[in-house]
Amino acid sequence: MNSHLRFGLMVSFVVILSLLFSAVTPGVVFAEGEAPESPPLTEPPEEGQPAQDVSSAVEDLAEQNAVVVQDGNVLPMAAQSTLDVICEPDPWFYGALCPGGKCAGAYGYTTVNLALADWASRKGYGMIFLEGGNVYNENVTIDGTQPGMLTLKGLVIDNSLVTTAPVINGQLTVTGLKSGFTLQGITINANVADPTNVAGAVYIHDNIGLIKLTDVTVRNSNSQGGGIAIENFGAVELLRVDSSDNGTYGAYVHNSINPFAENLSTGTVKITNSSFNFNGAGGSGPFTGLEIYSGGSITLNGISGTENNGEGLDILGKTVATIKNSVFSLNTVDPDNNEWGYGIYTYSQNQAAFVIDNVSASYNENDGLFLTTPGNITISNLQAVANGDTGLRIQALDDNLTSGKGGKNVILTDSMLNSNGYTNVLVFADGA
Repeated sequence: MNSHLRFGLMVSFVVILSLLFSAVTPGVVFAEGEAPESPPLTEPPEEGQPAQDVSSAVEDLAEQNAVVVQDGNVLPMAAQSTLDVICEPDPWFYGALCPGGKCAGAYGYTTVNLALADWASRKGYGMIFLEGGNVYNENVTIDGTQPGMLTLKGLVIDNSLVTTAPVINGQLTVTGLKSGFTLQGITINANVADPTNVAGAVYIHDNIGLIKLTDVTVRNSNSQGGGIAIENFGAVELLRVDSSDNGTYGAYVHNSINPFAENLSTGTVKITNSSFNFNGAGGSGPFTGLEIYSGGSITLNGISGTENNGEGLDILGKTVATIKNSVFSLNTVDPDNNEWGYGIYTYSQNQAAFVIDNVSASYNENDGLFLTTPGNITISNLQAVANGDTGLRIQALDDNLTSGKGGKNVILTDSMLNSNGYTNVLVFADGA
């Protein structure tokens, strides 16, 4: 495992020095919050060899009244102690596989937990890299409330030698971080019970900032265990995530304290090219492939939520929910329950406007789509065929489950809805 450590404990100096270096050094620029598809690898500096003439740079910056701050204290530019801080070595963390020639002067760890235990004392900062092909048989807990852990930004693959995803055979828990977290290129295989349905094989909760999962595969073989559980104060992004074949739910994403409250201000949810299939077969059910509660906008593109024992997709939103190029079919419920078995189900408190395009919701035991919202609904290129009850149902439900007006303005175009068990289209609306 390798991890960037702090190259000097200061803020203002790093900004200024970075501007100087960037003028003469080409590099790759990523959009804010974006993780590169393959984390860039950097050769660790040789021990005792600063990258360039830092002392002359310090003299130039001193003339500009620049300062170095260490642990909240301003250091004099001309002092040797300041130069020592700036030239602090940048050791890397490595696991069992160590790329040839890179490990001189580096720290080696054979487990994730050993690296975490050393993180604070080594002044760790940034990512921990897991070498491709490695297998770690351990439960891993990252706790931002522990001293020195707030500087950890993520666990990502180092694919410089082996491109196969590293595997953690155990539960991954991430909590208490203040600047988000990235999980990239890693497989999690757990066997952990989740009797209260709040902690899955990957349990990310009570963090602040962007939570981003990219190229992640999750399996929980326990019949009472779920896949991914995210309870976050901030935005959530999933890209090429597969959480399927879990004992209970596939994934749930809640990024609001109370999704039923008014005037929520939370981050967005964006899930792209991801699969949540075959979940709930082992649990007491019913369960959902993908469940989202959010006060921010919800964007789903390229999603599969099929053959789950319960539901394909559940949504409770407050603003706009956009669903495109996705399939939510063949969801059933065992034992039979007329309140489950939907392709897409939105809770009655839902207030989001919906934009649905190129979606298939067919062969579900109950409705293909059940939308409850006072917002506008725009649907195009929908296929809802051979569902057990209704192909497309738009209506509101109060606590007594009596029907009422659903959407405001409803637009339905270029769609196929036929051979459904009760009726093909049922719409209650306040507007046009």
